[in-house]
Amino acid sequence: MPAPTVTKNASLSCIISGYDGSGFTISWSATTPDVSWVDISTSSSFTSYYHKAISPGATSTDGTLFNGYVGVSGPLKFSPGTTYYVRLYNGCAACARASTAFTSPTWCLPDSLSFSCGNSGSQVTFSWNAVAGADNYYVLVPYPGTQYTAGNVTSYVFPVTPGETYSSWAVQACKDGNCSGPVLGNSFSCPPAPCPGTGHTYANPSGSVGACGASFGVNPGEANQYTIGTCPAGKHWTRDPGPGLSYDKWCKTNVNSTRGYCHKCDPDTSAWIQIERGDVHSNTGINAPGGP
Repeated sequence: MPAPTVTKNASLSCIISGYDGSGFTISWSATTPDVSWVDISTSSSFTSYYHKAISPGATSTDGTLFNGYVGVSGPLKFSPGTTYYVRLYNGCAACARASTAFTSPTWCLPDSLSFSCGNSGSQVTFSWNAVAGADNYYVLVPYPGTQYTAGNVTSYVFPVTPGETYSSWAVQACKDGNCSGPVLGNSFSCPPAPCPGTGHTYANPSGSVGACGASFGVNPGEANQYTIGTCPAGKHWTRDPGPGLSYDKWCKTNVNSTRGYCHKCDPDTSAWIQIERGDVHSNTGINAPGGP
C-alpha cells in the first residue's frame, strides 16, 4: 500500500495535550486499492498503534475516532510536538505498507503576560491570556524556581518584598497533568508605599500624621530629633510600618537609613508605654529614666 498524505489545517498553529485530531486530514489517491483501515502510531515500526475503519471508496479521513488496537487502549489523543506515523491497510497482511511521518503542532502557550503591584508594594498580581482547553496553570517565581499552582485561572497573587527586584517569572499552561514549556515574563519590582505625611505635619485621609524617624517613638508631643514633624498635643508617635514593612522600606530608600522607620501620631485615647534608649514613657504617668 502506498503511503498516505497528511495535512494540517492552516489555522491549526498549536494544540494542547489531549487534542482530538480534528484538524488533521489523512488522504490517499483514488487509484489506491480500497482502504479498510488507517493506522496511527508513535513508532515507525508500528509495534503498537491505533486504527480506524474506513468506508469503501473513501479517499480521506480526519484524525478523530482512532481507537487503540495493538499495545494501546482507548481513543487516540494527540500530544503537542510529537512525531506520528500513518499507514493504510486493505486487508492484505502480506502486502508492504508504506507510512508517512508527521509532527503535531507545538503547545499553545499563554501570552500577553503582565503584572501589577498592590498592597503597598508587598504583593504582585501576575496575569496572562487563557489557553483554550487548558485546565491548570503553573506560575514560577523566580524563574527558574518554585512552581506554584494557580488553577484554571488567568491571574495569580504572589507576596513580594517591597523594592526588591525579581529577575524573571514564568507561566505554564497544563491539560490533564501535562504542561507546556514556561513562558517568561519581564523582571519586576514593586516600589514601597510612602510613609504617610513625610513633611513637617501632614494629615493623611484618616486624620493622623506620620513621618520617617529613627526609633520606636517618644513622649506625646515631643519631637524625635531625627523625625521630620512634631506630634501635636494629645497625640504620640507610634510605629506605622505598613503592609509588609513597606513604609519603613520607603523611609530607608527615600529619606535615609537613620530615619528608616515610619511613624504616625496617634491620639492619647488608651494607655501606652514606649521605651526610648532605655527611658520608659507612657501616658499614664509612668515615666522613668533608663539606667547607666
